[in-house]
Amino acid sequence: MESYILPVHLTSFDIGATRKMKYSMILRLLQEAAGRHLEELGLSYSVLREQYGMVFLLVEAAVRIHRLPAYGETVDAETWFCGVEGVKFGRGLRICSGDELCIELGSHWVLVDPDTHRIVRPSKFPVPEGMQTTSDGPMPVPLEKQRSGLLFSSEGEPVPGVCRAGKRVVRYSDLDSNGHVNNAVYVDMLCDFFPDGFSGHAFSGFKIDFLGEAKEQETIGIRARRQGNTVFFEGQVETRPCFVASATVVE
Repeated sequence: MESYILPVHLTSFDIGATRKMKYSMILRLLQEAAGRHLEELGLSYSVLREQYGMVFLLVEAAVRIHRLPAYGETVDAETWFCGVEGVKFGRGLRICSGDELCIELGSHWVLVDPDTHRIVRPSKFPVPEGMQTTSDGPMPVPLEKQRSGLLFSSEGEPVPGVCRAGKRVVRYSDLDSNGHVNNAVYVDMLCDFFPDGFSGHAFSGFKIDFLGEAKEQETIGIRARRQGNTVFFEGQVETRPCFVASATVVE
């Protein structure tokens, strides 16, 4: 199987204030399409967790946006495997409306033990028939390394130049089936903690690295700094790195 295509009709709860698809929906479609892809190969979330003692966690994603689909559109979310680099499994995604390419995404995932969250080596992955261990296609968007610790001092305080600082308490509704904040929720945080408010702005792309989990009732300290058309974000739980991100802004 080279790729999997998930058709999705965008309804009201997929749409934001501009009547276009929410940015967080991009990662939700990635997660859903990736899960369905594995199900087609006989490796659903339940099978991986219960029979093999492992689950996939998304650790980084880079997104390029050509156009956000709007309310009522039907889009195809196509995903494919991009090979293994060290302990990371690569996966690509493209979201199309008809023949129009709207969104491209590159991502890395790791296998972990669902109880200890220790990394499981790729050699332990039960490769199903029909899945290549090299690559079914190229990574659509490069996954460049981002530095963490630039927006926080060693004591967890904002550093000079930070133009937005706040806190986000983790609620039960933020959690996914692994018991921590769902990756898509962090994309909503990029909008919510955008310097001076996100109304009137748009992203043409973003990159987000997930460095550590956040659980219910924990508080994520979030910092943002804008330089030209790029906004840098960083989140910590107490002094533990949680995520680092950057987004390209179009007015």
